[in-house]
Amino acid sequence: MKIELLLPTINFTIDVAFLFKIAIAIFVGHLIGRERKKQYKPGGSRTFSLVCLGATLLTVLALQLNEHEYYFDFTRLLAYGLVSLGFATSGIIRIYQDKVQGLTTASTIWITTIIGYFIGMGYYNFAVVSSIFIYAILESKYKKVSKKKKR
Repeated sequence: MKIELLLPTINFTIDVAFLFKIAIAIFVGHLIGRERKKQYKPGGSRTFSLVCLGATLLTVLALQLNEHEYYFDFTRLLAYGLVSLGFATSGIIRIYQDKVQGLTTASTIWITTIIGYFIGMGYYNFAVVSSIFIYAILESKYKKVSKKKKR
């Protein structure tokens, strides 16, 4: 018995652009995750590199499937990937001693996925500039302002 695949045969040749996308995704994810690791927060450079790389690979796959004359809505694949990652990162958020913890890490993982989508589509300038801004936001420290008691 012979089983035929419904998808057409896709030629995945590894070219320089593909390797460049992988390298940029790992670098950007490492840059963003480095700050979380320095602050001893959940997720680190490996986690963020893998998230960004996974989003980039998902985008490359979606665009490859869309190029062939096969009806495929690649935006659904990207949207479902983003929603499922949002569901997965909700496990990072918790309330401990009346404080919400993990919210910044969860939102950073979510936006790292979007940066991976940018890289997969070839918008390197958006990805690099966005990751620099995200790193600057994460590095900025807000000092606690204490109110002076009246005597």
